[in-house]
Amino acid sequence: MTVSRKDRNQFIIDEFEEGASINEIVKNPSVNIKYAAVRRVIINSMGYEKYKAFLKGEAQEAQVAEPVVEKPQTKPKKTFLEWLFGE
Repeated sequence: MTVSRKDRNQFIIDEFEEGASINEIVKNPSVNIKYAAVRRVIINSMGYEKYKAFLKGEAQEAQVAEPVVEKPQTKPKKTFLEWLFGE
């Protein structure tokens, strides 16, 4: 079964972004190219800086991180007796 180059490259990029190592991608039977070629496909699509950041784990943290939303401060709750006596 022959896979088009475009489909193969997209498969490589998707697997890498999901956390597969280059060695795992090379071992996949649908990929008929060697380690250096797989690495080159990834670098050409992502860019070298993003590729290096992804390897260090910085890119994944940036994608997962959500903005911190501060909750508005509320008054401390009073018990019924504190409210009743006005304390």
